[in-house]
Amino acid sequence: GISGFANNAATIRSTRLMATSSSTARHIENVAIIGGGLAGLSAAYHLIDIATETRPNEQLHITIYDKTQVGCGGASSVAGGLMHPFSPRGKLIHRGQSALEQSKVLVQAAAKHRPTCVLRDHLYRVALSDKNVVQLQDTASKYPELATWMSKEDLHDNVGIDCLGGLKLSNGCQVIHVPTYLEGLLEEIKSKAKRLTTGSSVKWEVIKPNDHQALSQKL
Repeated sequence: GISGFANNAATIRSTRLMATSSSTARHIENVAIIGGGLAGLSAAYHLIDIATETRPNEQLHITIYDKTQVGCGGASSVAGGLMHPFSPRGKLIHRGQSALEQSKVLVQAAAKHRPTCVLRDHLYRVALSDKNVVQLQDTASKYPELATWMSKEDLHDNVGIDCLGGLKLSNGCQVIHVPTYLEGLLEEIKSKAKRLTTGSSVKWEVIKPNDHQALSQKL
């Protein structure tokens, strides 16, 4: 499915709440993010957006702590990178379309620095059973802007896939090379911080796995 990208909409809501809630509002200057994977870098990206809207004249310093360099470890680095809003049965996942739109923004931002992070601007979801054929055909009829039904003959002739048929997903549905995407997104985050205000910064620091003492000293 949309994998770790699907956390983007929730990340925006949670970070906006932290920055603007009247019960917790305060001068935010230094922010630590633990883990620089899909969710961590998404949080950093949106925090800078929030700071731009609500504190345009204040410095923001973000430090991202991870056990290795960006895109080189953790679950995010081995994510499949299939970006689309549907379950294997073809059902639209909860908040799937809004998550896809937010994910497209992040991918476009990363691609400015790492164009090769987008491997393919479409992908295929093949039917695995007769029941799955009916499910995916229903998806194509409900969401024609994203999904196009392809018969088994079409898939064989055009893609070389032998199956019962399937969907071609496009219009934002794409295949991402996640490590390269993370590298590009970090570059964009650093650029956004520089544009925010003089002195704002984003740093990446490597902490050894399970070195809780070193991390607590940093924090």
